[in-house]
Amino acid sequence: MNHFSSLAIAGVISLSLLGCSQNELGSTTQNISTKTTNTRAKEPSPKYNEGITLVAGDFETYKQTLKKHEGKIVLVDFWASWCPPCMAAFPHTVKFHGKYGEDQFTAISVSVDSEEDHEQALRFLQKQNADFDNLRMTYDIGESFRLLEIPGAVPCIKIYDRSGAVAKVFSGKELADPHAEKNIELEIRKLLDTK
Repeated sequence: MNHFSSLAIAGVISLSLLGCSQNELGSTTQNISTKTTNTRAKEPSPKYNEGITLVAGDFETYKQTLKKHEGKIVLVDFWASWCPPCMAAFPHTVKFHGKYGEDQFTAISVSVDSEEDHEQALRFLQKQNADFDNLRMTYDIGESFRLLEIPGAVPCIKIYDRSGAVAKVFSGKELADPHAEKNIELEIRKLLDTK
């Protein structure tokens, strides 16, 4: 393995463990593509749920979205399409939404992607079948982190109780923990059991 490959693998592992912060990645992103030769048969293209939408909005849009779900337990997943740990963790959000239904629980995704990455983020959500409220903040990443009170990096998950108050925040090392999904689900179940 050459030196460049070793550095690339180390970088991916670091992002997977620590998340993607505004300071590390800056306020702009670059799409990097590599040319590879595929010797296997072509795989079928992924299916997309075209009914899934991504609404560009400001902090007021976020607060209104939360307010409309008051009385429910709400899991908010803060993420970005350029963040590998975000992409890896996101299926858990979809799973929880499907498992606990919409009567007493819902999920909301909030992307901190730039306007240029809107379509990429939307295609990811459609591929994941994220059939809940999906927002993309219209601010630069630093302002989004500040307004949304994201502690340092995405992914970040906030769980709100029925009154709309933050009950628990999962970020950084908590989400890198091998038991993160189980810990999030325990928090959801604890809040669902509280009337």
